[in-house]
Amino acid sequence: MMKKARLSLLVALGGLPLLLTACPRPVPYDPPVLLTFRLPEDAPANLSIAAVTYQLQDNQKVEPVVLTHGYVGGKTASISLFKSDLATLAKNTRCTTPFMTGEAKEMTNVTVNPSTVTTCNIHFVAYEDRNNDRFPTAEEERYITHDLYGYASSAFTYSMTTKDGKSTEKGTRTQGWSLVRHTVLQPSATPGKYVVTMNSVPVVDENLMIRLHEPTDFMTSMSMGGRR
Repeated sequence: MMKKARLSLLVALGGLPLLLTACPRPVPYDPPVLLTFRLPEDAPANLSIAAVTYQLQDNQKVEPVVLTHGYVGGKTASISLFKSDLATLAKNTRCTTPFMTGEAKEMTNVTVNPSTVTTCNIHFVAYEDRNNDRFPTAEEERYITHDLYGYASSAFTYSMTTKDGKSTEKGTRTQGWSLVRHTVLQPSATPGKYVVTMNSVPVVDENLMIRLHEPTDFMTSMSMGGRR
């Protein structure tokens, strides 16, 4: 009986390496994209911060959709964008739409290369959640930023002009997700004219603080405003 027991044990142990090699390897942790924000010095203490996309609904209207909320503490705030959520959003045709019929819809003299590129943008807003519904309304909105976190189906360049001809917007964006920084110049050679740039920045620059501020015009102000 003892020999039989030992034999059964050896057979069981002999199968152990197969069981061990069959176990799936742990998936490496893929940290989220962490974005940090600076609030104005006089900002109230009861603010929430949200990441918002604008998506086409069944009624063919584009409506805001909250992707996630972040943390507000003192005069800083932060939002974590999880890679799985970003991958899902990139495939969501309600958000990822042709650049020509989305971002460039209300502009003139549009040039896009390639013209088939699709984009989806995440915007950021600090607001007073008076209704306690975790959804920012226009009345609750306090601070925004022109910088955005954007997806592009391929790397592309573009330029376009506002219908009144006062502002020109141009940019270069990388394929996939990237932080897109907003700048505005007013060349002295062209009084009353503005040049807006929206360029993807290197991943290392995503660690730089993003300034939140009161809304004003996107096409004429470096640090204020908010075009949807």
